[in-house]
Amino acid sequence: MENERWLQGGPFLEVSFFLENNSQDKQKIINDVLDKTNQIQPKIEIINTIEEINNEKENFIKGYLYDETNLNSLTIHSMSLKLFIHFKRKRRCFLDFSISSKDKAILVAFCFFGSNFDVPEWDQVGVREEEIKEFKAFFISLFEIYNFTLGVLGYEMDVTYLFNTEK
Repeated sequence: MENERWLQGGPFLEVSFFLENNSQDKQKIINDVLDKTNQIQPKIEIINTIEEINNEKENFIKGYLYDETNLNSLTIHSMSLKLFIHFKRKRRCFLDFSISSKDKAILVAFCFFGSNFDVPEWDQVGVREEEIKEFKAFFISLFEIYNFTLGVLGYEMDVTYLFNTEK
């Protein structure tokens, strides 16, 4: 796969939600989210290879220190996958996962190029006013499948901005 910048520029339109992490099995939650992507409307196409996905999952579970020089630093658990989502106009997307709220919740975020304008030189499709309803329908589809506790659709913000996730 080409090592291209999948999304660049901005702003970004994010559709995100929290899933409760009752089992503490991070891999199970990620597998569940990925297994259900074929139920979502519009169609989702994962670009990463199986090997890349497995590497991302492994790194997510291990995590990495926020401050590599401090062994007592917060451990970050995050991963990102490249997607195409087939709205009326096919869009590039990142599907990001991260642990929030002291391992009690997993943030799932779909990030899109959110400018009002297309940027053909970056192969980025913008979001026109009339296309917002497609993202709202996408958000509803996600809720019907994942039955999440809390979710948002916003520019440059995901659901973590609604409250202090350190508690």
